[in-house]
Amino acid sequence: MRKTEDKKTGITWNMFERLEDLEFADDICLITSTKKQIQVKSLRLAKTAQQVGLKINKKRTKLLIPQENDEDHIEINGKRI
Repeated sequence: MRKTEDKKTGITWNMFERLEDLEFADDICLITSTKKQIQVKSLRLAKTAQQVGLKINKKRTKLLIPQENDEDHIEINGKRI
């Protein structure tokens, strides 16, 4: 997961740290402040996963946005999430 971070995304966790993601078993929650950041981070994750023979399961992938509208989505490998 560290390969997908640029330390400029995520949310402020405390005075000195940012929270970039939450990991549990084979699940991951990417955390960002903007739509653009989640798109970039998702593409980095997909690329890094592909390099080790993994892929993101579109059916299990969810995008959660406060006050979401119909135009809010990201794309991974050309597929809308």
